[in-house]
Amino acid sequence: MATTKRKKKKQVKHASTKKAGAKKLAVKTGDGVNDKLLREQLRKVLSWREAHADWKQALAGRSKYTGINLDIGHFTAANFDPASFLEEHHARIITLHIKDRKKDHGPNTPLGQGDTNIKGVLEVLKTKKYPIPAMIEYEYGKPGMDTVAEVKKCFDYCKAALA
Repeated sequence: MATTKRKKKKQVKHASTKKAGAKKLAVKTGDGVNDKLLREQLRKVLSWREAHADWKQALAGRSKYTGINLDIGHFTAANFDPASFLEEHHARIITLHIKDRKKDHGPNTPLGQGDTNIKGVLEVLKTKKYPIPAMIEYEYGKPGMDTVAEVKKCFDYCKAALA
């Protein structure tokens, strides 16, 4: 019965992906969704302070359809280099969240004001031609800030980094 449900979920996900005209569909797991065992393993194995090998351990033996949403700001805050991780693990990275943070679990900052190697990550995507969507994740705002203007600044920063 569980196998039938799992197959049905895969079929629905595949059909949804095709219908959307996409190559991949990212699904965020939550209680009662997708692979409970994977969520448990990720909770045990992954914290932002853990080494890169833990990602490999968490994904070992999992479906080839299980991948990573690499949030380069969080990765930097944990004192890792997202550009080198991207180069090494690009086959398992499904999406990138582009944001800037300070190291040592520091705060989110406007792009270019933190420690995240945004330019390096974008250059890896460009030169290696990895088909990984990169999305700006706006998290540094404060009440009263013009969100649209701030996201435009982020986009302009990314364009300039690739120029």
